[in-house]
Amino acid sequence: MSAIIAYTTKNYIVIATDTLSHTKGKDALIPCNFTSKTYYLPQQQSCFAILGFLGLAAQFYTFANEKIVAKDVGSLISICQQSFLQFLDASACPGEHVGTIYLFGYCTVKKGLRNFRLTITKSAIDIEEKGEREFFLKPEIKNTSEVMNRDIHLAQQIGELEFVKQKMIEMMGLQVAEDRELPVIEQVGIGGQIQITTMFITEQGTISYLVEMVHTFEGFDQVYEQMLRNGKRS
Repeated sequence: MSAIIAYTTKNYIVIATDTLSHTKGKDALIPCNFTSKTYYLPQQQSCFAILGFLGLAAQFYTFANEKIVAKDVGSLISICQQSFLQFLDASACPGEHVGTIYLFGYCTVKKGLRNFRLTITKSAIDIEEKGEREFFLKPEIKNTSEVMNRDIHLAQQIGELEFVKQKMIEMMGLQVAEDRELPVIEQVGIGGQIQITTMFITEQGTISYLVEMVHTFEGFDQVYEQMLRNGKRS
């Protein structure tokens, strides 16, 4: 399901997702609703985003909030690796692959922000971690470095954080364009709006979140009307 771009520095993590949820028809994507794909776990100094089976998000949120005791992203990722598959009900997924969780947060042991990608199947959890100033980008786009380096002088004028946000909007526009060139069966379907979450360490040393809707994709109103019509038919 759809797109994500995430970027980590020493003091903040920026996560951009689109808001379109859809199913695949024979000849076209069928929009279902607009949904937030980012979820917040402030008691564990963490948050996560989801791609794939949307029910995975609800189950992971319940798991993190009600079934375990964790104080930060380090303890959360450790417990998840040990026991989340025992909790997960993936019977609604027709294949082996369930979905992908992008998990972000503060680690007290490392004394810094960390970000992980958890690729979840019915039998295993594969965990990948990105370092500082590295991107998680799904779907991939051509020439990521070229996009980031273009107009790099603006970072000094508007600040690195705002520069990164602007580049994320640009990158997701490229994700949309490249996705639409694919056959319908291969498209991930990107649309609605771009939601950006910034998770950062405050001057007091606490974790704070800023959530912004920063861009509306072309055709938003038409997609909304189609959703209403589809809802009436169901």
